[in-house]
Parts: sequence; C-alpha cells; structure tokens
Amino acid sequence: MGHDSSWWAIVLAIAALVLMIPASVVSNILTPLLLNWLATWSSASLEKRIAKLENQLAELEKNPAIDEVQEHILWGVTSLRMMGLSLASGLVLVFRLGMDLVADQTSYAYKRLNVLTFAIVVVNGIAIFMLRYAHDFRYKRSPTLRKQLRNAIDDLKTLRRPQ
Repeated sequence: MGHDSSWWAIVLAIAALVLMIPASVVSNILTPLLLNWLATWSSASLEKRIAKLENQLAELEKNPAIDEVQEHILWGVTSLRMMGLSLASGLVLVFRLGMDLVADQTSYAYKRLNVLTFAIVVVNGIAIFMLRYAHDFRYKRSPTLRKQLRNAIDDLKTLRRPQ
C-alpha cells in the first residue's frame, strides 16, 4: 500500500468504523448518568428531573407490564428485523462493489446505481434506527424499563438536599 490520500482515507474509514462501536456503547451508558448529574446542580433542576421521570413512569404504568420472557421474545423479533435490514444493505453494497468491476463507471446508469445504492442504505439505516428506538408495544410494557426508571428516581431522591 502506498501512502497517498486514498490509502489514508481507507485507514481513517476503518478506524472510524471500529471506534464507533465503543463510542455508541459509551454514549448509551453515559447519557442517563450525565442527565442525572446535570440535574444535581440545583435543587430546582433535580426536582424537575425527578418529576419528568415520575411522569414517564406514570405513563408507562397505564399499560399492564409483560413478563421478561415476552419482552425478550419481542426484542428478539425486533432484532431479527433489524438484522434483515442490515443484511439487505450489505447485499446491496456487495452488488454495487461487484458492479464496479464490470460496469462502465462513466455511464449514466452507473451513476443512477450509485444514487439508488445510497438511497437504499440510508432508508435501511433510518428504518433500523426507528425499530431500535420505537416506543412500541414492547417499550410501553417493558418491566426492565420500569425497573430502571424506578431505580433512577430512587437514586435522584437520595441526592435531595435537606430543606
């Protein structure tokens, strides 16, 4: 491999992809902690955060909770749908890379293939994101989410300053 700009672009792209996995894990773990930490700066923001979490829990309590087995089954179905969309994106990208070998890269049809490939990958990415964070049946009846909310509320209430 040479040390021209395309070589560096490949290295940076691979590094970015590899580093995005731990970055997303860290952001998902730290976001609630950061919000709770910011809420402790003043008693008013602490009370507002507690009230917001209690309202969220009250909204969830309007629906009966499912058991953990049902939650895992529903999450498994959602995960399969997300994997199917990821597989479709991967197959489209492999097809596109294969077309690089046989197609005339200056043709109008090849440019349309690039746009179509980009559109499919973007739409699948958005669909995966929507599936992951949807406030659907599983979310509204999740016993795990309710437990996490109760723990967060209890943790914040222990941080209250005596008045």
